[in-house]
Amino acid sequence: MTRRPTPIEIRLREAVISDDRATFERLVADDPALKRVAFGRFPVESLLVMYGARKILKKFMPVPGEYIYVDEFGDDYRLFRQKAGAALRLYTDGKIVPPDEMRLLSGEAVSDEKIKADGARLENVYRLSERRSLKRDRSGAAVAPVARRMSTAQRLTVLTAALIAVIFVLTASGLLAWVALSYGDGSSLAPALVDNAAKLTGSMSQNDEAYIRITDNFTLDLSAAPASSFSGYIDGGGHTLYATGGYLGDPFGSAAALGRVTDLTIVYDGFRAEYSGGVRRVVLERDFTLSASSHTPPALQSVLDGNGHSIRVTDGYSGALFTSITGGLYDVDIVFDEINGSYSSSDGFIATVNDGAIEDVSLSVSGELEELNRTEDVYFGGFVSENRGTVNRVLADMRLSLVSDFDSGESSGNSYFAMIAGINSGTVSHAETTAESSITSVSLDISGIVSENASGAVVDNSVNRAAIATSSSLPEWSPNAAGVVLTNYGTVRDSYNFGNIRADSSATVPAGATNAPAVYLGGVVAQNFYIVMRSYNGGDISSLSGGALPFVGGIAGLSLATLSDASVSECISGGTIGVSAENIPDNFLTGVGGIVGMAQPNYGYTVSITNSFSLMTLSVSGDNLNSGGIIGTLDSRSGIYTYGVEGTDGECLYADTAGTDLCIGYAMYYNYGVLFSGRVAGGARPADEITSREDFWYVEK
Repeated sequence: MTRRPTPIEIRLREAVISDDRATFERLVADDPALKRVAFGRFPVESLLVMYGARKILKKFMPVPGEYIYVDEFGDDYRLFRQKAGAALRLYTDGKIVPPDEMRLLSGEAVSDEKIKADGARLENVYRLSERRSLKRDRSGAAVAPVARRMSTAQRLTVLTAALIAVIFVLTASGLLAWVALSYGDGSSLAPALVDNAAKLTGSMSQNDEAYIRITDNFTLDLSAAPASSFSGYIDGGGHTLYATGGYLGDPFGSAAALGRVTDLTIVYDGFRAEYSGGVRRVVLERDFTLSASSHTPPALQSVLDGNGHSIRVTDGYSGALFTSITGGLYDVDIVFDEINGSYSSSDGFIATVNDGAIEDVSLSVSGELEELNRTEDVYFGGFVSENRGTVNRVLADMRLSLVSDFDSGESSGNSYFAMIAGINSGTVSHAETTAESSITSVSLDISGIVSENASGAVVDNSVNRAAIATSSSLPEWSPNAAGVVLTNYGTVRDSYNFGNIRADSSATVPAGATNAPAVYLGGVVAQNFYIVMRSYNGGDISSLSGGALPFVGGIAGLSLATLSDASVSECISGGTIGVSAENIPDNFLTGVGGIVGMAQPNYGYTVSITNSFSLMTLSVSGDNLNSGGIIGTLDSRSGIYTYGVEGTDGECLYADTAGTDLCIGYAMYYNYGVLFSGRVAGGARPADEITSREDFWYVEK
């Protein structure tokens, strides 16, 4: 389990990046356990190798013990991704990157003994990263490669790319002129006192680690990008600098990235940058227009406060506006002109990865998108492909037509689209889509809010109002759809779907097949592996299948316990379910239910559906389809199931408009080795009786 890094741990990482041996040794002398910190997948020694901190590495001695896991930094992962290249596939599961593997990826030497002791893994890392195999000696043993030395220029390039925070456009780099200090020697006891641009630039260029105190307001000419090597301290004294010259980036380089500029404001053309408490906050003072075709996406390390203004993106879509967000994006409306584009890797309209915060942001997009990747899973999120921070109080207005070139005979990866986040590993809260939104797709899995909600992640108080329709004519593949979350390994609570959802499939089941394509379709969640609670569906759900197995539920298409108990509790479903299926063989299960399509406990874990009510009207046609007012099918052959009936604490009721008097349409389970199967009756009530109950909460559209 990870936690947020402490200020001391953050200082340790800063010392690693800048190869500040004095600070590093002082910190670990006070607390030797700091040597065991792992920033996400990167232990301290691996970070030292990755950032080329040779001064520290000369004297670094690891200490034994389990790693101390803290949150990963986006900058570390981006640099690692650049170094790893094709070898990145070895680390997609978040695997720790040992120092010897990092040495190979960074072009450093690894001893022959290490190669022999851990040869298979290291050889694979080297082969993927270098596109060639390790050489072998006469005995056939792998030989360590010759180290590639990172030049000073390369190291400065890495540091510059990782540390300069840019908002919109980077111009040509240059150096500011040196002017001798007039007041103070630049030490912490005698800061350099500056009251004009010449003194400021002179102080920064003369001493990279100077202490500077600004004593007056003045104009700062930024005709070109300033030097980025300054990592000292600047006390703005509450003053304001007025930037001219057209450069829109940060003039303080490493110092700003390290949070060493405080109590200062810089006014640019159309926005201002406020430095306070170690945070750089960019505040827009007017609307902006951005050309997608000429935009180079930066990492947003600062806080960008839209201040209620808008950013309009012209020239279609050519990638996310930001590669990552480690600071924050607040109070801005982002509007794309009509798009007609494509993508081949996981991405989003606003950011690829969010490690910070996105709040009070609206996004408007319409047009067409095509997904082109056939070899791996691709997650596209309207706001962000992967959220590892917080997304809160956001609104998506989308009218999109999507298509994937997925081919069930040739492709090995699926394509997922969600209007807010592709993968959520953090928190998505109070996210909404407009009633005017609609998503139609061919051969993609579609959801209103999140595609995959990871273990430990939370989606709450979120509402989908968009109409969602997806279809596929492929013979061996079927699309899935959900109002809120496609696949849930975390917690979904207090969330609602009002949009109509449809998933059609032309897939067929070959004669004698032991596996079959399936359609998972849910008002709230398509597939649930953990917790769905206090959530509501008010949309109509429909599916037309030519042979794929339908698992369709008002709340969840499937609720499956594999590595933990799975539950659906205090949920309500309304609207209608219409399922028509043909050519379903009788040796496969199906499930259409007012709350859950199929409940399936496994390996001793429990599936429970409790305190839930269905007002849905079920319309089911086709051979071998199992339907029920609460559950379509209970497959309890290898697990434990808890189901609430009237008179117990876990009561579940469904309206008689379901067209069936069955709580569970079909049930099969083992008892002492004997297989029983059959239908379970009970639980039907008139709709007005259910809605008048004290424990029934009703949500108006």
